[in-house]
Amino acid sequence: PESGTIASIYHPSFFEFYSVSLIGITGTAGELEEREEIRTVYGIDTFDVPPHRPCKRQRLPTRIFQNHTSKLSAMIQAAQTMSAKRSVLVLVPDIRTSTEFSDRLKALGVRHLVLNEQQQEAEDLIVYKAGQIGSITVATNTAGRGTDFKLSSALLDAGGLHVIFGC
Repeated sequence: PESGTIASIYHPSFFEFYSVSLIGITGTAGELEEREEIRTVYGIDTFDVPPHRPCKRQRLPTRIFQNHTSKLSAMIQAAQTMSAKRSVLVLVPDIRTSTEFSDRLKALGVRHLVLNEQQQEAEDLIVYKAGQIGSITVATNTAGRGTDFKLSSALLDAGGLHVIFGC
């Protein structure tokens, strides 16, 4: 039989009711701005836990565009270029942007998958395909949160997953 949490409540406004140490873990507090926000909002400090294995991630310079249209065009070009040899994950802030990006890819005849909280029944297949060379997956920042893409050995040999943040 299925088991799990029926409901849970998690909200920062409840923190003040507890007189114990506040401890948490996140993978999204890596930048100075995020650390400052956590310090300001919750009154707690952050620190890094050393990784079990060396990080292989390569961060490319941030690019800034004059408008939304030129940003989407550059993201599409980068996705098409990188998907020839690797798998690409394009992260966008919301469902509307994921739909817009998907529509632009369709208009160009570019095969891709979308993961944006609207196709939960197909999520396993989308996550599987995202780990294969040549795939382009468009996802909202919260879709599949906590999901690990299992990368094929061929994709690992090619350099792994290429992620484009379109925030």
